[in-house]
Amino acid sequence: MKERVMIRKIVLSFAFLLLLFSCGKSKDNTLAKRMAEMDNPGAPPSESRIDEYQGRIDALEKDTESIIKSVQDLGGLYELLGMKYVDYAMYGPGYDSFSRAIEIYPEKPALHYYRSVCAGFLAQAQDDPDRRINYLLKAESGYKRAIELDKRFSYPYYGLAILYIYEMDRPEEAVPYLESFLSIEKSHVKAMLLLAGLYENYPVGSYGERKEKAAALYENILKISKDDEYRSAARERLENLSE
Repeated sequence: MKERVMIRKIVLSFAFLLLLFSCGKSKDNTLAKRMAEMDNPGAPPSESRIDEYQGRIDALEKDTESIIKSVQDLGGLYELLGMKYVDYAMYGPGYDSFSRAIEIYPEKPALHYYRSVCAGFLAQAQDDPDRRINYLLKAESGYKRAIELDKRFSYPYYGLAILYIYEMDRPEEAVPYLESFLSIEKSHVKAMLLLAGLYENYPVGSYGERKEKAAALYENILKISKDDEYRSAARERLENLSE
């Protein structure tokens, strides 16, 4: 709780400084005049009052860089802590750490991705169906946000596909995400097997087209994979398609 209060204070202070300096540097006393005018709306502010506010702004300006550095360090700390929690399968604290890092870096796609990973594991641990669904929806939303922020970041596509197939019982919705994932990670054999299976079993286009796409994936697996298990699965499914 104390950590959350601390981070909010730092972020709010940072936001206040940005507001101040977006209106002009300290050499221009326009902002100081505007702040002084708010003391007694409708009446011209005194020069002494303007100077007082200008002094406050100048003092804050000197601290700007140190505050920015402190916030950056705090964001990096929460990100690193979150990654270590994930390494130890401590997904609750990991989720909280990534959430705090996102408060500082809301447009960093990796943070949304890893928080979604944590949310997915937390969903599996819930006995209450409503809590489980809530975590699944958070994971779904986070993966989509990560994709929105960086369309070439491949992991969220795969994470979202796995979520739809194994956790949310919406396998047909995984198809476009696996397709996008494989457009980036062209040699990911497990994703190929998953997508080929979806082509075979779910109505996404005509059966002839789906069968052709599945066969092409199985043939590609046989061409590039050295894993006996994957090769055996691909060969067996390809033979079944030919019957």
